[in-house]
Amino acid sequence: MRPTRLDLEGFASFRQATHIDFDGADLFVLSGPTGAGKSSIIDAITFALYGTVARYNDRRLVEPVISKGRNEARVALQFRVGATGYTAVRVVRRTKTGASTKEARLEQWRGEDPADARVVAGTADEVSRAVHEVLGLGYEHFTRTVVLPQGAFQQFLHGSQKDRSDLLNELLALGVFDTIASTARTRATALAGEVRQLQAQLDGDLAAVTDETVAAAAGRAQRLATAIEHIDGVRPDLEEILARGRDEAGAQQRLTAQFDAMSRISRPDDVDDLVTRERRARETLAAASEALAAAERERDEADGALDALPSHDAVATQRRRLADLAATTARLGELQEAATAATAAQEVATAALTSTEQRLATAEEGLEHARRGDLVAALTADLHAGDDCPVCARPLESAVEVDASALREAQRDRDAAADAVTAARTQATTAATTAARTQEAVAAATARRTELRDAIEAAPLPDEVAALEDLAGSITRATTRQGRARSAVTTAREARTEAERAVASLQRDVAAAGAALVTARDTVAALDPPAVTTDDLGGSWDRLVGWAREQRRELSARVEAATRAVTTTRARYAEALAGLREQLAGLGIDTPKANQVEELRDAVVTDHARATTEHERLVAAHARRAAVADALAARKRDAAVADSLGRLLDKRNFQRWLTTRAVTRLVVGATRHLEQLTGGAYALALDANDEFAIVDHSNAGELRPARSLSGGETFLASLSLALSLSEHVADLAAGGTARLESLFIDEGFGTLDAATIDVVRTALEELGATGRMVGVVTHVPALAEQLPVQYRVRKESQTSVVERVEV
Repeated sequence: MRPTRLDLEGFASFRQATHIDFDGADLFVLSGPTGAGKSSIIDAITFALYGTVARYNDRRLVEPVISKGRNEARVALQFRVGATGYTAVRVVRRTKTGASTKEARLEQWRGEDPADARVVAGTADEVSRAVHEVLGLGYEHFTRTVVLPQGAFQQFLHGSQKDRSDLLNELLALGVFDTIASTARTRATALAGEVRQLQAQLDGDLAAVTDETVAAAAGRAQRLATAIEHIDGVRPDLEEILARGRDEAGAQQRLTAQFDAMSRISRPDDVDDLVTRERRARETLAAASEALAAAERERDEADGALDALPSHDAVATQRRRLADLAATTARLGELQEAATAATAAQEVATAALTSTEQRLATAEEGLEHARRGDLVAALTADLHAGDDCPVCARPLESAVEVDASALREAQRDRDAAADAVTAARTQATTAATTAARTQEAVAAATARRTELRDAIEAAPLPDEVAALEDLAGSITRATTRQGRARSAVTTAREARTEAERAVASLQRDVAAAGAALVTARDTVAALDPPAVTTDDLGGSWDRLVGWAREQRRELSARVEAATRAVTTTRARYAEALAGLREQLAGLGIDTPKANQVEELRDAVVTDHARATTEHERLVAAHARRAAVADALAARKRDAAVADSLGRLLDKRNFQRWLTTRAVTRLVVGATRHLEQLTGGAYALALDANDEFAIVDHSNAGELRPARSLSGGETFLASLSLALSLSEHVADLAAGGTARLESLFIDEGFGTLDAATIDVVRTALEELGATGRMVGVVTHVPALAEQLPVQYRVRKESQTSVVERVEV
């Protein structure tokens, strides 16, 4: 893994957007004062890849990466693994309870342009897993071999043997041997199961499959084939006997059937009674038909008599007209008297209205005169005789005197006259309305009387009440006669219908009896029975029964002779079939108790087919037994190989040997670096427990634990191991494992003197010259100024900034 570009915004001390270009920086230093943000750059690389920061000591904690005062931190790392480029992006946002990674993705470049890429992981966890697969390193091992953060630089040196073994297993891809060993053990278990299954087959169904059982099955099939040939040889004679027996049995069955048919012919008991009842029913039907005709004639006469009379409604209507005419005539006289009185009242009211109107006119004239006098008084109230008149401008002859009470009296007279006119007008209007209504009533009554007279005269009925009542009685009597006649017709019709049903039922019985006679004759039609007719059921049955009696006597003797012939032929066939069974028994063939040669042959053929199938099955099973035996031997060999491979590649054996060799090579390389860094004072070694130890050349080669080193010495020893691991891991690893193309160191240089710093610089330059990227984080100017590329980190306006300087 080799970084090429890092973009930060809102991350730790980098509040503002910051871009760091690592292109061409094989050996560089992140320098600056304490707290400037140097380690935050290493943290950003680790966070972009794995979503966590080592110095927080909690892989789930992400909130501290967000700059104070910011709601979001964004980091994007572009890097290469071999020739393939990737971009890892993570965005952390604050929440009510802390912070969470809301956006994360890993992109793989399609070529050299990072903008042309495809997303290979789209969530925080997916990115971490994908980075593990791409780099071949998990987070823990990445921070021990590629990024050596503060406080964890010496973990590989002081870690347990198991931790070193796990790291090397991942770096060197020794897990493939775990996979091979596990697969081999699984294969050995599966093969052992197959061996048990194959052995069970040999010990089970295939155990009885031997050369002897195959030969015995072949012999039985051959004997059955010979038996079939023998049966086919004698079958024609047996079939001839069987055919003769079938013919004789057929003749016996026909004669017996004829005899039985003759026995079933018997005269029904109710034939005579049925004929008598059918005749009587026809006579009853004839009488019912005559009664119906008489009833229909009476009904027709009653209908004619009633049709000659007017209807009840017409007579009732005429009677109502006469009653209405009498009532209308009486009422008309009353209305005429009322009309005369109303006319007289109208004339009186009209005269009274004229008188009150004249009174009103006189009162209005008096009121007008009084009003003018009052006006003159008002105009001349202050004038005297000789003053000019305000109206005519002439001198007044005398002062005007007006009585004020005259105007009030004239107003009362006028109002009283007006009220009298209103009352008189109301009375006149009422009288006129009453007179008009009475006149209209007289006119209506007169018109109604005329209408009734015209209707009475136009009707073809009497115009007297007594005559109409006699006519209504005649109509009632004619209606009663008609009802009785129609009821009689209904009763007669029902009687005839019942007689028809009885005749039809008996005719069906007679037809059924005739059909039974014909059927009885048809059952023996082949024997030429006498002719029968349904017109004479009794005589036809007597002739047929007598003929059948004579036929039974003749057929009885013929049936007995046929039965004897069938018995003789069957005995002959049974004797021949028994002889065939004895011959087959001589061939060792057990035959079934069959009564026919065909059944016997079918049984032997079936046995032959079974025997042939069994022989073929045994032949196939014999071949399968041989194949199973061969497969069993092969599975046993394969199982032994798989079991040996699983045991040989066990972690406690082969992989432990490999990791021990790898650690030994790392110790050799680390010793070279440590001797160079310490001027030959120290070397690395493994003690009896395969733990790291220090060879103290300055103390007669004393071997002492690595934990006994001082802080500065521990840093040099750890750096030596890191440099050796970076140099040798690619050579030690199996194909496809991670290549440690980068190394980032973030502590320890402050404990070194100037001479040692110079030695460390030289070692780092040599490592960088091999194509690996080496980056160090320090605030020691003596080291920073000697490295070719510097990234100077400083605080500026509450944010960290980075400046790349090449020496």
